[in-house]
Amino acid sequence: EAFERGAVLPALREAFLLTDDAFRQTEADSGACALVALIGGGRLFVAHVGDSRAVLCSGAGGAAVRLTEDHKPDERGERARIERAGGEVVFGGRCWRVTHPRTQMMLATSR
Repeated sequence: EAFERGAVLPALREAFLLTDDAFRQTEADSGACALVALIGGGRLFVAHVGDSRAVLCSGAGGAAVRLTEDHKPDERGERARIERAGGEVVFGGRCWRVTHPRTQMMLATSR
């Protein structure tokens, strides 16, 4: 709906949430990641979730430009968001991980 109104950012958010809801209805016990790039009206929109990163390379030298920020649980803002949602950030072996008191899972990515 949001995309039809030309509201690209809300449309991307809506698409990710609908996909997440559909994924949760399955029997799958693994996670997923996604990266979307949309070009329109002379603009580039990029959205991602999970362990994914968007990088744009251009020019003769192919200089790389990071388009997204990683969703790392030990980043200050991410950690605060996780804790507000009832989760915890712990160091689990080789890296920081996200866990929740109601589950035994530990995730290395935070979204």
